[in-house]
Amino acid sequence: MNIEKNLKRYRIVYIILVAFFTLCYFRVLYAQVIKGDERKAMAERQYQYIKNLDEHKYLLLDRNGKNLLDYSVKYYAVIDQFIFNMFNKEKDNKDLLLLKYTLREYNIEYKVPEITNMRTNNELIYEIGKETYDKLREIKGVKGFYTYTYTTVNRTDTWKVENLISNIKNTSDDSLKDSKSLEMQIYNRTKDNVAAKVVFQRGRDESIVNESNILPDSNVNVRLTLDKNIEDSIYEVLNRDTYSKYQQIGVTLMDSKSGKILAMTQKNNRLPNVNLGAGTENGFAPGSIFKTIVLETAFDMGKVSLAQTYDCVKRKDSLCQHKIHGTISTEDAFIKSCNYAFESIGNIVDYNNCIKMAKAQGLYDKVLNFNCEVKGDYEERDKKTGAGRGLVIGQNMRITPVQALAIANTVVNGGVYVKPYIIDSYVDENNKVIEQFSKEEKTVMKKTTANLVKNEMIKVVTRGTAIAAKINGIEVGGKTGTSQRNETSSSGIEETFSDGWFIGFFKVNNKYYTMVVFVKDIDVKDEEAGTTAVPVFKSVVENIKRYL
Repeated sequence: MNIEKNLKRYRIVYIILVAFFTLCYFRVLYAQVIKGDERKAMAERQYQYIKNLDEHKYLLLDRNGKNLLDYSVKYYAVIDQFIFNMFNKEKDNKDLLLLKYTLREYNIEYKVPEITNMRTNNELIYEIGKETYDKLREIKGVKGFYTYTYTTVNRTDTWKVENLISNIKNTSDDSLKDSKSLEMQIYNRTKDNVAAKVVFQRGRDESIVNESNILPDSNVNVRLTLDKNIEDSIYEVLNRDTYSKYQQIGVTLMDSKSGKILAMTQKNNRLPNVNLGAGTENGFAPGSIFKTIVLETAFDMGKVSLAQTYDCVKRKDSLCQHKIHGTISTEDAFIKSCNYAFESIGNIVDYNNCIKMAKAQGLYDKVLNFNCEVKGDYEERDKKTGAGRGLVIGQNMRITPVQALAIANTVVNGGVYVKPYIIDSYVDENNKVIEQFSKEEKTVMKKTTANLVKNEMIKVVTRGTAIAAKINGIEVGGKTGTSQRNETSSSGIEETFSDGWFIGFFKVNNKYYTMVVFVKDIDVKDEEAGTTAVPVFKSVVENIKRYL
């Protein structure tokens, strides 16, 4: 019996010992493996100061690998109060006095604390200027003191494309942008990136013995289709004295075949991005550039010919009250932009078919999926009441300049709609591709239709409303549009505004490019697209062709 009792006791002791050592094993495993990196970092921080060097955790590059973001450098001086109090006991410390005077010289409110025996762990951080930073860098004899720089993105030009892309917060209320937006798509792809850091190694006497940078080597960066040289060149044109009377001008340029947007530039980047329709309910009335869609629809359906004629005479209800063209052919109606003729063509083909053609080319929907980008809209036609009568001449609807790219581009591509895009790829630190984006395309009209319309767009430039776009030695085609819109002010007063459009294409080095120029708020009575948007188009092409 005694033997059995002893065996039972041994088993209990054995089980207790096994359980104890198992518990110890898992505690060691948890400490060394699971929490090892964290505790190692904590231990290292006892002998180091570590600060992030950058606000932004990924590079935003243009198609040539140039950084698109504009950076500002901030300068900081830091006092670790615990080390400062414990290790600066020397009398007549000249470096300590120099530190005090230099900080106070920069800002009289910057007071270095008196040395005490208090063991506070708080850091005092002073933002300083470049000159003060350079002076303080020379101070080596103060323990618990160091300086560093921090790079932030300059977002003064809030509505510049690169600033929109790199900012995940709304400009109005600082809330996060829509989870499905382009900006959040990029954020989710790059959120695991790490910032560059500066490490200050402390010696046994708490002096800084080494300063080094830790640069990330596995971050995901973003390469856009934009070309910084082209964008800067367009921006220079838009801000010439020639166009000083216009508060806002937008220009969007794309490689016709690939769909890559090479530039999306506007004159004033502190105003909502006009190319995306930001700050509007649904964009802008396209005016006569929409006649291109109507002509495509008519030719594709085989409903009209170039020689077919219309009698544009003075009528009370005519859409051509200010420009009477007489008997005019389809060809001349497009070249001279006759509203009456295109209203007649719209009635022949049915406006619903024109809307269908427009939708097939990306109108009335987001193209790039920016958070601030609007979709556009159109008013349903009611023949009984006459509502929506102006649809076929680009009134009673709203679109954005980035949508309008497709109107000219589909023609250049032989009836194939190529959706514009702006993210080229995700790349590593060496600008090598991690993930490549590609174009989306679909055929929306016959090639013969596209070729017919393309020839008519060239004639608009050679002898029509866009003759000011002619450039020697370069093939240019396009369509002008002068539109009107009514806006209600905050005080409830309805005002009429006019805008100038030019959608065009041009050929450089045997390659086609498509461009939209939008001039906001031109003179309602005395100006039109041919004297506003068209000259801008020509100036831009002449200024950027060296980069193409």
